[in-house]
Amino acid sequence: MTAMPVALSSGDYDNQPSRPAKGSPAYPARAHGIRKNAFVNELEGLTPVEHFVVEEAEAGDVLLWELAAALTHNGTQDQRIEAVPLLADAVVSLARHGLVEVHTSPTWPPDPEQAALIPLDRLANVVRDVENWLWPDVSTALIAVSLTDIGSAWL
Repeated sequence: MTAMPVALSSGDYDNQPSRPAKGSPAYPARAHGIRKNAFVNELEGLTPVEHFVVEEAEAGDVLLWELAAALTHNGTQDQRIEAVPLLADAVVSLARHGLVEVHTSPTWPPDPEQAALIPLDRLANVVRDVENWLWPDVSTALIAVSLTDIGSAWL
């Protein structure tokens, strides 16, 4: 199945997508990061939370707890926990489309020789575990999101 690019009108601000053309497949609302005629597999732009994750990972590896803190503007632990489902869905979607990779590492900053890629078939379970998004009280393995070359193209 071939993905269709999002149609953009000349009046769009910040490259926001217009509604799909009549007769084209309907896609969930997505914003930010849209590039005219750009797609990866069937990805049609990024949701605001996906775009946030990509931007946060642009500077290098970003820990899950840092994503939750940044999304909630250093909110309370309850606010961060409430954000986990949105962030987890965004990370899984981005990883499935090859825009990010998620690694676990026993040290920070991650040592490439010790960091282990979390396979896609396990990723959803790992990132949906709220404990992985909270500040670690003890020295535990850290989970980080990193931008791939494909993901960099969406910035």
